[in-house]
Amino acid sequence: MSRMENFIIISNIEDGKLEFNGIGLKNVVDTNQWLMNRIVNHYKDNLSYQLLNVLGSLDLIGNPIGLINNLGMGVKDIIVKPIEGFVDGPLEMGKGFIEGTNSLVTNTVGGTFSSINKISKSMA
Repeated sequence: MSRMENFIIISNIEDGKLEFNGIGLKNVVDTNQWLMNRIVNHYKDNLSYQLLNVLGSLDLIGNPIGLINNLGMGVKDIIVKPIEGFVDGPLEMGKGFIEGTNSLVTNTVGGTFSSINKISKSMA
């Protein structure tokens, strides 16, 4: 039996990206130890934030980050679409409000059912 066969996959991770921001230092006049500590602390803090993002993307708990992104997109659309339509007139504003409402309902229902689906698949 190979080593890989001993592992059990507990959960999928969707959109759990690790992205590290660079550090910009100009005109540094200090010791090598200070510079090294500064760089290590920067990436250590960045890693802890990124790990929270990965944990929030676990299918085991329904991918709450994905749900929040869906809800945020719907809320943004219900605000932005009518404003964009307002520039072209009241009729376009009404159409924008309908499109925004449709987006909010679609993203809310879709995101909720997606989260429930991910939790049930993990349990299965």
